[in-house]
Amino acid sequence: MKTSSNNWSRRAFVKQAGAAMVAVPASPWLTLKEKKMTGDIPQYFRVASYGTTFERERLKKPFGFKGSASLNLWQTAVKLTSAEGHSAIGLGVQNPLWCDSRVAQETSESGGNAMMYSMTERALQMIKGEQFASPMVMLDAILDELLEYGKKITRQTDLRKTFALNPLVPVDNAAWLIYAKINGFTNFDQLVPPEYQQGLSARHPQVVSIPALTYGTSIEEIKRLADDGYFIMKIKNRRSGKSISHA
Repeated sequence: MKTSSNNWSRRAFVKQAGAAMVAVPASPWLTLKEKKMTGDIPQYFRVASYGTTFERERLKKPFGFKGSASLNLWQTAVKLTSAEGHSAIGLGVQNPLWCDSRVAQETSESGGNAMMYSMTERALQMIKGEQFASPMVMLDAILDELLEYGKKITRQTDLRKTFALNPLVPVDNAAWLIYAKINGFTNFDQLVPPEYQQGLSARHPQVVSIPALTYGTSIEEIKRLADDGYFIMKIKNRRSGKSISHA
């Protein structure tokens, strides 16, 4: 899809949204005590309305893992509007097979995705009209109930929690952006609550890329990756359905 001022691709949207959050240099952190002294305490946010949609992204070839394969991904989008008039769009990617392979085995791929997407819709219904101190408080308030809803529609009494967390990604993404707008936050550091700042204070100049190699990846492709400098690879085991990392 080509991009223009009126027609953005999903990747272009992600790039622009990310740039907007880091456009302004980080300001010094304030402790909760200091924020109380200065009156700079994060404001609550109330969800006044929402919208959501999705699009299917068909893969060029099946991505095999957990004894099965994904043929297409549902790219999800959520728009939240706050009572103050702020709005933000959050994005996510669904994968029922990764979240709970039992659901994928008992439904069609579209059926499993439809169940997961209905959980996104259910979560949005739960937060509409409600006020939260932060997106973290919001997730804590709805996660257990959403998981119970997922157990009912999938008929899995011990449904993995990831099957509820995955459909919450676009909701959480949009909530953080709304929260940032209401509080005037312009970078990631300002979003981190004081009690977590020390644990998230490290700065890493480099990251490691670990390719996930699906079923059917040829020996030639694995060798090419090694020659290109990839020193850790995540190889999907067709027989056991498990992933094995090799260095």
